[in-house]
Amino acid sequence: MMIASEPLAAASAAQPLTVTSEDLLGLSQALNIPPGSGAEDSLIALVSRLDSLEYFQYFFSCFLGNYTGKWEAHNPNPATVIAKMGPVWRSFHGDFSDLPLRFTPGSIRLFPHCLVTWAYYSFAEMQALMPVHGDHFMWYPESREHRDAFTYAFFLLMCLRDEDTDEDVLEMIQELYEGALDYLRHLSAIN
Repeated sequence: MMIASEPLAAASAAQPLTVTSEDLLGLSQALNIPPGSGAEDSLIALVSRLDSLEYFQYFFSCFLGNYTGKWEAHNPNPATVIAKMGPVWRSFHGDFSDLPLRFTPGSIRLFPHCLVTWAYYSFAEMQALMPVHGDHFMWYPESREHRDAFTYAFFLLMCLRDEDTDEDVLEMIQELYEGALDYLRHLSAIN
């Protein structure tokens, strides 16, 4: 499991979006999270926390703004997208302490870098919720491929939830999200 440092200190006074179990149904099912469970509550709490901290607006809006024209060429095979995260993880040699310095808002240019950064910060926020939700985060995948599949599906879900996502690409992102969920379901079934 990666070790994240402090959660991103970009808290905002804005009202967070309301997150319901229906909003996360596909992701919950792909992770085998039972409806109405503490595990589902922990996933809702994580999305709510990320919404309230405005991660997309603060950290990923610049990247996504530059990526808008590239969605059409985005590889639809989630296994290929996830495999490209491997070299990025390995480049840290197990020490992720300098990730916040290497991948800063506005400096991310490649999609695998974006996903690794998303994994790092979303995990940091999950750790911040551990004192409250503890064992209910047991749904978090243990293998690297499974975690990266979750990261990819989770990132696409947040793109779909982001009100600043370009209308022209929402349909493409929705298709990518459905493919990512199918792949995550497959990995959840074998892990």
